[in-house]
Amino acid sequence: EKGEIHNQDMRVLRSCGRVCDIVFSSVNLGIGGENQVLTMVVDVSEWRRAEEARRESERRFRELIDLAVDGILVGSPEGVITLANSSMGRIMGMAPEAMVGRHIRDFFPPRVLVENPLRFDLLEQGETVAAEREVLRPDGTVVLLEMHSKKMPDGGYHSFVRDITERRRTEDELRRKTAELEYYFSSALDLFCIA
Repeated sequence: EKGEIHNQDMRVLRSCGRVCDIVFSSVNLGIGGENQVLTMVVDVSEWRRAEEARRESERRFRELIDLAVDGILVGSPEGVITLANSSMGRIMGMAPEAMVGRHIRDFFPPRVLVENPLRFDLLEQGETVAAEREVLRPDGTVVLLEMHSKKMPDGGYHSFVRDITERRRTEDELRRKTAELEYYFSSALDLFCIA
């Protein structure tokens, strides 16, 4: 009677046995002082199924991203982080949500960005950019990261990130031990034999 459109969702069973989701939209036309109601019935079953499939697909995508072993960052074309998974949070020593909305450069000490700048220019050209960079965690510890970044079709970027701090430490220790052994062998006056 107020002239407002009234919508009502319903689930109906058709004579063929199929269940359909429908929306009734009704409005009082009030023509000639009489209550004349215009009702439109729309079958929204396909739309609802498609919407549910989209939500399920998005849920699975987010679950896969969150379960990934490597850190994953997604950012805008300008470099602002729009998504960080839980592995990225673990690597950075902070909640992934705390990274969202910040520029990627905020996580690197200035010295690191001078030595190894962020290469948005190469991303724009469609190249995959691989780099090793140190980041500073909120607790003050320094972590060495291996990053592989690529531009996405929407103009943003994604990066796969791995903490290689321990690997680098092990490699450095192995190089040090190898150099030490080479020194001992080359400066020894006696004959060495390793069996």
